[in-house]
Amino acid sequence: DVAEVVRGTSPSGDTCNEKGKGIPLLNGPTEFGSHHPDPVQYTVEPKKFAQPGDLLFCVRGSTTGRMNWADQEYAIGRGLAAIRAEEDKDLQPYIRALVEYRLGVLLQEATGSTFPNVSLSQLRGLEIPKHNLPTQRRIADILGALDDKIALNRRMNETLEEMAQALFKSWFVNFDHFDNLKESELGNIPEEFEVAELSELLSLEYGDGLSKDNRDGDKYPVYGSNGVNGSHSDYLIEGPGIIVGRKGTIGTVNYEPRDFWCIDTTFYLEPKREYDMLFYYHLLKNGVR
Repeated sequence: DVAEVVRGTSPSGDTCNEKGKGIPLLNGPTEFGSHHPDPVQYTVEPKKFAQPGDLLFCVRGSTTGRMNWADQEYAIGRGLAAIRAEEDKDLQPYIRALVEYRLGVLLQEATGSTFPNVSLSQLRGLEIPKHNLPTQRRIADILGALDDKIALNRRMNETLEEMAQALFKSWFVNFDHFDNLKESELGNIPEEFEVAELSELLSLEYGDGLSKDNRDGDKYPVYGSNGVNGSHSDYLIEGPGIIVGRKGTIGTVNYEPRDFWCIDTTFYLEPKREYDMLFYYHLLKNGVR
């Protein structure tokens, strides 16, 4: 009664491209960013659309329940649904809060022997608390302001991250601040540096499975291959630590200062030399020469 739900339909493969022709296409959460997607595919024959401001909801697979905001018009494939407020786009934060409030119930009702699958009828039939319109607007205003603040803080963090990456690259990749260089099999490197294989510095160990149904607390972050994907009452690894995606979003690198759990779609780093964990993080983020 409060929202319209559009289930995605995948276009034919021969209408899709990565050259920017047509409408940006989202097939699932692989393209999800911290706030809105970063599309890599396009289609010239879109079937179903998400409008700017829609809530994008993953309906299939191990990432069912992940959400993002549509910042532009998208074609959506069968792995996604678009949810939009019936009354007013300004109520979108309220709609997301309702979905998050009932997400556990929705996932329990999802079908599928291996991975959950949320149907259109399940989304449309989701039972939610009913508030009058003025109350909906007040809730949306508060949550919208918080979401804007979170997005601003995230952008600030991304800027600081880019600055740190640039400094690391200047010092330890381009060697801009070293006068005395020597030849090596990698090219010229500072006199005091040595060449080593990555395996001499660290090992990558498998994370441990932890299904969403078994995550029973909010004390420690749980990492999947695409970043934090829930929380748990216990931890697997003492922080600080580094998590590397090995399935799904392969090769993503995350740094976590606290104790954490990483699931079996990831590796975690075990250092063999006593370097600061942030050094290892920036080394992996910049690529190993």
